[in-house]
Amino acid sequence: MMTAIETTSAADFDLHRISVKLFADASPRPPTDKIIEVLHGFIQQQKLDEILIDVTDYSHTKPGPGVLLLAHAANYGLGDADGRYGLLYARKRDATGTLEARFSDALRRTLAAAALLETALDTLRFASDELRIVLNDRLAAPNEEATLDAVRPALLAALRAVFPDASATVARVGEPRDPLTIAVKLAR
Repeated sequence: MMTAIETTSAADFDLHRISVKLFADASPRPPTDKIIEVLHGFIQQQKLDEILIDVTDYSHTKPGPGVLLLAHAANYGLGDADGRYGLLYARKRDATGTLEARFSDALRRTLAAAALLETALDTLRFASDELRIVLNDRLAAPNEEATLDAVRPALLAALRAVFPDASATVARVGEPRDPLTIAVKLAR
């Protein structure tokens, strides 16, 4: 007997809550007060193609979300909530287009924010060979191999579009009760 996921194609997924995490390399972490200052500057100068709202400091919780830049449709955070420090882009609503377009949009927004942060925070660098993608909708996208199989073509197409000079491998990680989390390895 086939499950609902096995009979669903990626075109049928109406996923809006797509997160992308870029991991920081081994360089020293910037001071929290400097991160907050930079993110407030992003709001004042409208550095990102988002409606930017506020900056929140959760750096006192370890591990935790760190410092968040809140936007209307997404949040950007520098923290170690999953045990590894990095930049997390988390789409909350209003994603448009095909699933491939939604993946591409999330990847591009993450990379744009990372480039701005690396420029503004001279000690911060992001690894270019690994990232995590989380589909934060356990009802529509349960953490099962069948779900990954259904979204894999759209995800790989998006990765090829955003990283044309790299080959990508994807694998499901985490516990079944967690949102679908996909480890992406890039080889150039």
